[in-house]
Amino acid sequence: MCPLLNEQGLCKVVLELGEEGLCDTCHMHPRFYKYIEDLELCGVGLSCEATVELLTEDTQSDQVIFTIEDDQGEFSPDERLTIQNIFELLALDIDSSYFQYSPNPDVQYYAKLLNLYGTTEPIDEEWTTQINILSHDTGKLITAVQSYIENHDMGLFNKVFQYILYRQIDMLADYSLEAILSYARDGVEYILMASALEGLPLKQVARWSQQIEYDEDNVDLLLQHYDSLQ
Repeated sequence: MCPLLNEQGLCKVVLELGEEGLCDTCHMHPRFYKYIEDLELCGVGLSCEATVELLTEDTQSDQVIFTIEDDQGEFSPDERLTIQNIFELLALDIDSSYFQYSPNPDVQYYAKLLNLYGTTEPIDEEWTTQINILSHDTGKLITAVQSYIENHDMGLFNKVFQYILYRQIDMLADYSLEAILSYARDGVEYILMASALEGLPLKQVARWSQQIEYDEDNVDLLLQHYDSLQ
């Protein structure tokens, strides 16, 4: 969490100096840009709940759809891409099943995942408290997750999974595809756990993003762990 936010979550710099007082990083937040070969990938970070809400707008699909701007005329202005299409543009021909999230409520898996997340540098005490609550009774947690899956549409979680992959595509330069997939899968599974016990899935996505995605050390810690398992 940014130390320059007040108790209402508002930026003290903007309140005192206006938007012109922001540095370039803050001015662009929550936008991000990734450069891979001749592609520029753009998006907005999931740390903002308003961003997460954008993933819920299309209720007819559980896929994230991307727009593309092409200076060479290879794509038409109204053409739309899936996450698989973007990987294909990078010459990565991957089976479509890899881009689909499937919940895995399992006691041993959850215990290992929560233990791993417990090694990340916490953003605040609330994060540590949440992990402790989730870890307290994994049997009860499994029951809650199974009930949540039965009574809620998993489309949002599939979209978050695909968007996390999109955000980390550039990390393929340093880590394996398997590590990136595990990173995204575990991230969404944690979000599902927290949503099952506490509700407010949009908030859970944003909180996960603030804790993991916006701390490069935590991202590297997790990806290194996943790579070590290969």
